[in-house]
Amino acid sequence: MDRNSCIEVLVRLIEAKEGEGPGHCHRVASLAAWLAAHVGLDQGQIEAVRITAMIHDLGKLTIPDEILFKPSRLNEDEFAVIRRHPETGARLLGAFDELHFAQAGVRSHHERWDGQGYPDRLQRDAIPLASRIIAIADSFDAICSDRPYARRRSSRNAVDEVLRCAGSQFDPELAVHFADLWQQDVALQRWGDLGRERISVVSGQCEDWCYSPDRSGDGLPWGRPRAQGCKENAHAREISTACVAFGS
Repeated sequence: MDRNSCIEVLVRLIEAKEGEGPGHCHRVASLAAWLAAHVGLDQGQIEAVRITAMIHDLGKLTIPDEILFKPSRLNEDEFAVIRRHPETGARLLGAFDELHFAQAGVRSHHERWDGQGYPDRLQRDAIPLASRIIAIADSFDAICSDRPYARRRSSRNAVDEVLRCAGSQFDPELAVHFADLWQQDVALQRWGDLGRERISVVSGQCEDWCYSPDRSGDGLPWGRPRAQGCKENAHAREISTACVAFGS
């Protein structure tokens, strides 16, 4: 099985388990790729972050539904089960030679800048950069989504929360970069604001980040034919509707 097919299978398994339907893995991957590009990573690094973000919750496949979807506060034993999923995900990736590069990012996506995260209590720059980026992207999308324990909130609330947690949960420099990106981009400002009209990437048939022509200076790739069409047709400051769907 080639790498793209492997990723697609894993994403379908993750999203079937989480019960959110298609979109969550792709949304987090798109957010992570945007942020990675905004801070100046090169194309290869952006792609590595994007793929790692797509499969960061692989370990949730082993969490019992009654814990994963519990609408009330978890007890200590239940939370201990939840806390094992980053390690489990990294271990599962060991079975896929083409995805070994994502193991560290998956293992550490719940580490915190202040060292109070899990599973290894890493802090600051000891946390892989991909994990620090994914932590912001995942939290932002989670706040803008309905969860068993909380109703979705607006993207403004979400970016305010990212900034509030800068220096504790999140890398403070990345948090500021993300807020700057949100300030500039209509697509991010609409993330979760319009009921169920939450922007999500459809599939890997086109690039997962499709900016308008006036954003071409970002260094973002337009390598695939459909992505090139998106570049030509996209509206200013919007993600092309040729590459996204409004999730139900």
